[in-house]
Amino acid sequence: MLCHQIRGLPPTTAAEPHTKEEPVMAKVSSWVGLDVHKKDIVVAVVVAGERGFVEWTVPHTKRSIAKLSTKLHAHQRLARGT
Repeated sequence: MLCHQIRGLPPTTAAEPHTKEEPVMAKVSSWVGLDVHKKDIVVAVVVAGERGFVEWTVPHTKRSIAKLSTKLHAHQRLARGT
């Protein structure tokens, strides 16, 4: 447990939220990497259990980001088989 003393405040004895060891995800099915630049976003997707990755580039615009979100959500459903 971490304790912090801030001047004028009583010491705290509760653990900070980020120090609790709880499982975040039961099973990871894919990973997404984004390389964001002013004009473009390079997207890379790796699916657990598969070799290699899929990579593509989209323009850095609101419309393209909305489409990317939809595409990644669909990719997630395919990876889960739902």
